Order: sequence, then C-alpha cells, then structure tokens
Amino acid sequence: MTLTIAFDDLLVEIESAYNASTLKRDYYENYLNNQLGICTLVNVLRFNPAAAGIDFQVIDSFPVNHPKSKIYIRNTEKAPIPKEHCPELEKVLFQIKIEQHDLVEIQKPIKHASNTVLFLSNHHWSNLTNEQLIFLYFASKFQELEKQCYAQLKYSLSELGEKQVKRSIQKLQRILVDWSTDLIQLFHLDRLTRSRSQKLQYDRYTLFSHGYDCLENILVHLEKHYSKYLDKDLFVPFSVISSRVNCLKPKVERLKTTIITKKYDAEFNELLFAPLFMISNVSQKKRITYQQLMFVEVLVERLFRFFYDTKNEPNKIEQLHLVLLSLNYNCPNYYAYLTAKMNERIESLEKHELLMQLLKWMKAVNQTVVIEDIAFKPSNKPLRYWIEKWLEEEIWFLNETEKRNPIGQVKTTSSDPLPKMELDCSVNELALLIRLFSETGIIGVKNHKVLMQQVSQTFQTSKVKEISPKSLSNKYYEADHTTIASVKGIIIDLLNRLNSK
Repeated sequence: MTLTIAFDDLLVEIESAYNASTLKRDYYENYLNNQLGICTLVNVLRFNPAAAGIDFQVIDSFPVNHPKSKIYIRNTEKAPIPKEHCPELEKVLFQIKIEQHDLVEIQKPIKHASNTVLFLSNHHWSNLTNEQLIFLYFASKFQELEKQCYAQLKYSLSELGEKQVKRSIQKLQRILVDWSTDLIQLFHLDRLTRSRSQKLQYDRYTLFSHGYDCLENILVHLEKHYSKYLDKDLFVPFSVISSRVNCLKPKVERLKTTIITKKYDAEFNELLFAPLFMISNVSQKKRITYQQLMFVEVLVERLFRFFYDTKNEPNKIEQLHLVLLSLNYNCPNYYAYLTAKMNERIESLEKHELLMQLLKWMKAVNQTVVIEDIAFKPSNKPLRYWIEKWLEEEIWFLNETEKRNPIGQVKTTSSDPLPKMELDCSVNELALLIRLFSETGIIGVKNHKVLMQQVSQTFQTSKVKEISPKSLSNKYYEADHTTIASVKGIIIDLLNRLNSK
C-alpha cells in the first residue's frame, strides 16, 4: 500500500521549512487560503473591571479554522455584549489593533471565567507569525495524510482479495506504529504530562503532537473497523495512548472502591477487576492494544452510569450481568462463572419452576442490546452466543426429561440395561468420530453433556470397559494429530469398501 503523501517526505518538508533562513510565505498563504478560506482571528481576552487601570491580557490568538479551535468555540453562548457591560471595550479593541467596524461579535464562553471574552474579526493569513503559519500549513497536511489513509483502506476493501486486504492493512498498521515510534524518539514528546491545551502553543513540538493525533486516529480506526485483519501481537507505542490511559485512571480507581463496597463475592470482583487492572497496570513494559483500551473506555462509562446515575436499585447483580453482556465481556472465566451461578440457581428450584426461570433468562438475554464492534477478546465468539447456547441446551434437556418422565408419573416397569457394544477403536478415535457425526448432523442430540453420557453408557473399547463421560468430552474437543491420522485411515477404508460394492 502506498500513500500519495509519504510521511517521511512530510518530515523532510517540515525540517526544511523550520531550518530555512527565509520562508516562502506566498506558497503557504495561498495553500491555506485555498484549503481553509479567509482567515478569521479569535482574540481571547481576560479583563478585570474592578482593578485600577483596567489591565487586559491577551490569552491567545489563532484562526477560527485552526484544527483545534473548537476547544474554545465549543459550548459557548453567542451574544453581543452591550458597551455599558464592558466600558473599556474601545481600549480592548485598540490594544489588539481591531477597529470598531471590523468587530464581528463577542462570545462569552459558558465554561470559562466571567471575565473572559472572545473577540472575532476578519483578518489575513499574511498577518500571522511564521510559527502560526507553518503550524497551520502542516497541521492541514497531517489531516490530508489521514484522509488519504482512509481512502486507501476503502480502495483495498473494494478492489483487493481477502488475503491482499489483510496484508495491506497489516502493512499500514506496522508503518503507523513505526512512524509513531520515530516521532517519540526524535522529538521526545511526553504525552503523560502534557495536556491538550498545552498543545495549542505554536511550536514545532506541538506540530508533531498534532501529527500524533492524526496517527492515533488512524490506528483507532483500524482497531475499530478492521480488527479481523490486524496483527494481534503488535502493540502501539505507549506514549501514543498514555494520555487516554491517564484520563481513565481516576475513574477506574473510584470504580474499584465502589465495587468492593458492594460486597459481591470475591470471584466476581476478580473478574470485574480484570479489564480495569489493564488500565491500572499499563506501563512502558506492560502495554495494551487500542482494542483493549476502547473496551475499557466503554466499560468504565457504562459502569459509571450503572453505579452513579441509575436510581432504580443499581445494586442488583442481575442488572450488572446484563450490562456486561451488552458490552460483550466474553472472558471465558466470566462465562464459566455465570453458568455456574445459573446452575446453582436452577438446582435450588422445584422441577415445575425450572422451565419458567430458564425462559425468563433467555428473554432477558435476547432483549439485551449488545454494542457492536467491541469485545473483551475480539478473537472469541460473543458472550451472548455462548449464554444462549447454554440456555437452549438446558431447556432442551428439561423438555426431553419431561417427555420421558412427566411430573407425577411413577415409573412402574424396569428392565436390565442392554450390554455395551464393544468397538475396535480407541477412546480418542471414538470421540473424534462422534464429533464428526455431531458436526455433520448425523447425530441430532443438541445437549453435549447428554450426548457424552449416552455414548459412554452404550459403547466400550477392547481396552476401556467403562468410558468416563468427562474424559470422552475432553478428547471430543482436543483431537491430536495421531488420532486425526488414524480416523482418516478408518474413513478411507470405509470409502474403499463402498467403492468395491
């Protein structure tokens, strides 16, 4: 996969722009004017009407079209401020060299201090400092690079075969990680201590921080939409994700304290803490993928809503299990814990209550909306798939038992069990043959546990007279190469006999 604007070429262009003794402003001005249009300056001012002499301090000044400008514009209330509310308005305008007729409007941000005012006025790119002009030019180049990556991904999916798509996306993934690592080593940018607002300063390091954001956006896009193609063993640089991890850590610690106070059983606490510990313990040596980070971000958000925003009995553990189901917490240990708890519950019920309880659980599972494109373990099947399968087997087994021995009916006749059939094969071979019959639909028993019991009660081998259902089940799922080879020989022998008929 090739990109129209290669990242290393962009680095060379940036180096030459910063190190050149004279700057070709016309080229940058024309480019920005074509890309972003007329420059409109935002002058952020703080004033103190109670202070003697009324001092004004210019906090920042940058174009509205600056890629990060929305951090100031967001959540603001656009409203002209009357002159009597700001009697020194003319002094303010004079200080920032804005004529009264050039003043477009004043914005008073809701979330800023009451003595903060934003002034908007028309301006020109040529009035920007060299640093501002260079920053804006290359910031737009980073965004252009990001757009081209998305275009290449779209092309790969539509034009290339499955294997070529996987190869191309993994190549792009490795390139992005290499670029991120180069930036970290070259400019020593520390995302652990630098806040987003600090990155708004116009310097070359801020420029590369914005480059980080674009690379991070692409990596997140890959993890979210193309996870099945990615190299699962490739971890992104810690410095790229550390700022997001730091934002999560206080919430994670608060959640851990809250969970302990709920006095759930120790095993459930350990399972609930497992993804949270990924954030608590992340470091340069112990890294996580974007997929894991995105899962924990969503998990923390949902748990916060569950524990702190819900008013209707948030302590019910059944509701918490449905939250984990909706987030596809498909950890094998959690599935084992959940089914064990459901088993304990149904064992305590009377026979006539069992079916109703199982159907209620099935209804709750089916009605739970599961978030797509997110999972604790992307390579595993969804948690709902396994829970539904478990419930279906329990319901089927209960119905079959009821057919053979209805409630209230006493079994009046008995007969000696038939002798077991002896097979000229090993238990390993028998388990694999049963698995083949089951997967091809020749055997129609849905409940795996029942199937293992029936086979062990019906057959024996020349060496094993009493086949353990548990041992048979283990061999059913774990066929070794020797067993596969011997079963292939049995099937080939059967085919030869058929061909000779």
